[in-house]
Amino acid sequence: MSLVKLKSSTASSMSRKAESKNDQLTISIGKVKPLIKLLAAEGVALEELLDGTDIHLRDLTLFDLSIDYDQYLKLIDNAYILAPDPCFGLSLGEQFYVNHDGLLACRIMSSENAMQAMYLLRDYQSLLTLLFQLNFEVFEDQAVFTVHPAYRLNNSLPFFIEYTFAAIYSIGRFCLGSQKMELTYEFSYDPPTSAIRYKDFFGGEVRFSCKENRVLVPLDVLNKPFVFADKQAAKINDEICQDKVCSIENETDIKHRVKMLIRKNKLFKVSLETLADQLCMSPRTLSRQLKARNITYKSILEEERKKRAIQQIQDHDIPLEQLAEQLGYQDASSFSRAFKKWVGVAPNQFKDLQD
Repeated sequence: MSLVKLKSSTASSMSRKAESKNDQLTISIGKVKPLIKLLAAEGVALEELLDGTDIHLRDLTLFDLSIDYDQYLKLIDNAYILAPDPCFGLSLGEQFYVNHDGLLACRIMSSENAMQAMYLLRDYQSLLTLLFQLNFEVFEDQAVFTVHPAYRLNNSLPFFIEYTFAAIYSIGRFCLGSQKMELTYEFSYDPPTSAIRYKDFFGGEVRFSCKENRVLVPLDVLNKPFVFADKQAAKINDEICQDKVCSIENETDIKHRVKMLIRKNKLFKVSLETLADQLCMSPRTLSRQLKARNITYKSILEEERKKRAIQQIQDHDIPLEQLAEQLGYQDASSFSRAFKKWVGVAPNQFKDLQD
């Protein structure tokens, strides 16, 4: 189910290094073809769709080929101009669910319920996409599934959000044996020209111009059993998923891997030693590899603490003592000093500025 992969030494000469911070990110031509086929079926001329992308018609007949990230974004820009349906990401996400039974899909299907499935999406997100950081939290009255871009998406953000949410929503309905799920969807961008498509597709409540791209899930939906629940299959699929995730993470840059692991771990428990153990190396080796990239474990941890702190203060009314504990600080005073150093004001003042 992986939407994006990293460039390997055996990649075709078609793969070229992007002149940006995303220069390691490439996309298999096989992951791009569904978008091209969908629009071609709707009458879009292939020559116009591929214009300026440096993708040629003959490339669509190849199997072992990758394009770079900027080529992918250009293709989506063209699609927005040419597509009869501006919300083509919804259709493609649903099509992805219908036509692909990948490893992650099989593991999700064998889950006990929706709650377990959502945690799996968070933990095995690299099997779905490297473009986003997925987060899932359960609160007293509801759960929140949040999607944060890990790379620049420019004008393509709505497409990727539509696509990701539509694929997850479609497989969720299938696993619950339900035609509808009463969820609330929030999107960070303004309403598209055909916003009614969102309402027709997702049902429930749809909101635009929000702070984040996220889904609010009632607890009763989370606890509903999956019709395909199978503990034995889940165990088998888990082992395969873990091996695949390790394989993907071993191909990525060490800095990115450390960031991903910090986000997966609870910040009050994370340490250089625990991360090194999860990366199957010694703390000294990990420190040396980070130093070679002019970065330190402490600076990465502080950046992740900053992001988590700002997000929590903006979105949740959480006591400073509790937030400080979650972030791994000894007390609220230590956290407040760190926060003021990051943004120039104390946490309480920052929250007042957001209201």
